[in-house]
Amino acid sequence: MTTASEAPDTQAGREPDDATIGTILACQDLVFASYERVDAGQRASVADLFTGGGSHAIDDDVVTGREAVHDMMAARDAVPDRRTLHVVSNLRIRHIGRDRALARYALTLYLVSGPTAEAKLPQMLSRVDDVLVREDSQWLLHS
Repeated sequence: MTTASEAPDTQAGREPDDATIGTILACQDLVFASYERVDAGQRASVADLFTGGGSHAIDDDVVTGREAVHDMMAARDAVPDRRTLHVVSNLRIRHIGRDRALARYALTLYLVSGPTAEAKLPQMLSRVDDVLVREDSQWLLHS
């Protein structure tokens, strides 16, 4: 069975309506903002971008709820020398319901901590599928 995230894009090449363009831009901004906060050392504030019942995973550690996301990210903030650069590429937003969207993208993580100015190799490359939900006219991360 093909899921919504695996279905072929039947809208490729078609001009979206104004509402869909607004949804796409808001969702793209949300994804970029979440990683900008992480890379700026404000990881705990990423929790503000989640729904109350949203979940977040780092490696095999999954937490649910805005407070749990906050605590997970605050623990990472507590490592003073941890500096990262997340590169989001191939970002596609699929509007899968009036108040629901799927953000699919490639994520490359660089650890830029340390005293050397040497070129860094990526620490991780992954494909990410985030479910985004609109609540009170604002798009939030759900999972």
